[in-house]
Amino acid sequence: MNDFTNMARRTKQQWQVLVEQHTQSGLTTRDFCQQLNIHLQTFYFRRHALGLATPTKRSKTMPITAPTSQFVQAKLVNHNSSIVMQTREAQLSFSSTCDPLWVAILLKGLAV
Repeated sequence: MNDFTNMARRTKQQWQVLVEQHTQSGLTTRDFCQQLNIHLQTFYFRRHALGLATPTKRSKTMPITAPTSQFVQAKLVNHNSSIVMQTREAQLSFSSTCDPLWVAILLKGLAV
């Protein structure tokens, strides 16, 4: 068997069977993919595309820890006030009426 045959395309049904086999195998996703010579990210992508993605087992056993962010919880007293977020390096101030999705996108962009 050459390397090309290992890279053959799989049908949707074949991916469904692989995901079911993985679930029943008891193996970690990494070990399962390694045994079948499947790229780990390809497996995750296909499983998600089929709507079969499940939470990882690690997320159930990991302890919940407090975030290490320098931000503090703020309470909105006046609906026409501004929101200020401050860290040691920067300060952001914007209207409390701005779109929360925009704020999330901004903060995600700043985190990079």
